[in-house]
Amino acid sequence: MKKLFKGSLVKNKEYGFRYQYRNVLGKMTTVTLYNAGGKKIVKKGDAEKAAFLIWKEIAELDSIKTKGEAVQKIAQAKGLISRGSFKLASVWDTFAKIPKNQNTRLEYRHTQWKSFIEFIAEKGITSISDVTIDIAQEFMTKIKQTVKATTYNDYIITFRLIFNTVLKSAGLEENPFLSIEKLAVTDHKGHSSLTDGMIRQIVETVNSEKFRCLASKTFKRIEVPAQEMRILIKLGICTGMRLKDAVLLSYENIDQKQGLVKISTCKGIRHNKRVIIPIMPALKAILGENGTGYVMPTLAQNYLIVGGYTAVDEIQHLFKSAGLTVNDRGSVTKGIRRNNSFGFHSFRHVFVSKCAAMGIPQAIVESIVGTNAEVLKKYYTHISTENVREAMKLLT
Repeated sequence: MKKLFKGSLVKNKEYGFRYQYRNVLGKMTTVTLYNAGGKKIVKKGDAEKAAFLIWKEIAELDSIKTKGEAVQKIAQAKGLISRGSFKLASVWDTFAKIPKNQNTRLEYRHTQWKSFIEFIAEKGITSISDVTIDIAQEFMTKIKQTVKATTYNDYIITFRLIFNTVLKSAGLEENPFLSIEKLAVTDHKGHSSLTDGMIRQIVETVNSEKFRCLASKTFKRIEVPAQEMRILIKLGICTGMRLKDAVLLSYENIDQKQGLVKISTCKGIRHNKRVIIPIMPALKAILGENGTGYVMPTLAQNYLIVGGYTAVDEIQHLFKSAGLTVNDRGSVTKGIRRNNSFGFHSFRHVFVSKCAAMGIPQAIVESIVGTNAEVLKKYYTHISTENVREAMKLLT
């Protein structure tokens, strides 16, 4: 029987049959052959059929006139090979095993991914390469009807991350979620700083024997012990840490001998930024020594496992218990983000403002809260302006 393709077949114990051919640019190419189910081909007859289909695509290059067209056609052919070998079920595993993706609330993102899998299954889509921009937009339109703007935007972030991870492996030419625009989050203003009186109210409330954290509403979320909330509040006051950094703080990040907390911040992790925070005596007393795992294990477990949990509700519950008005929930219409007057981020304002008022150099505070912290500009610009005014008086 006459061979219907150029090149040769090579059988390998590990890879099954592989197809070797020389493309029109003179480069020897070797590809592993897969069947329609994504399994490696081990029978010669099946391998010959698969090789013919690949060569059929490559053979069209004979009629192409320019080198640019040839390169484009080869890229398309390689894409077809990748599409045939990459399984839809492998997408999440490929994304989750990458170290930089493992601190991005995987369980929560996995829940979002499963909702997308259910959506495309209803449409009969079984290959990741068949997910088009139109399909992505249709899914997000459906999501938009049930969630608020911030959650909608978080879905977009999740799918952009996942599709970027498997883009080349799946033979996709573009990320189908890249062109979908995020929704504007309106009527939102930043948290305000807390007064000394407010801080005193919060500390007295959380230390009270009568204080109880939020009752669990789902079987996954565990009720947080009051002691963990005491530690969380102390971290906010004494370090100016962001909520996520504080909730996921591990004893591995604490150097008891040197009296330092060393972390890669949640907003600086892409740039491998680390901050070093001195442990104040008041904080050291409540942290204890020689601990293992997460400093606040229940809060950390809820954050990592429960979809949509950020510990924000725990903070608001405490502030309300202390007599503070934390937001204007009652006056906000559906779909518009509520204004939180006070939150855990307010402790960050307190920390930076006190450092500025005490004359601690900005460079030192930057090393603790991060060089791009928005609160630095607010408080250190103010202090600088006052210093200039005092200096100008000397000229008169």
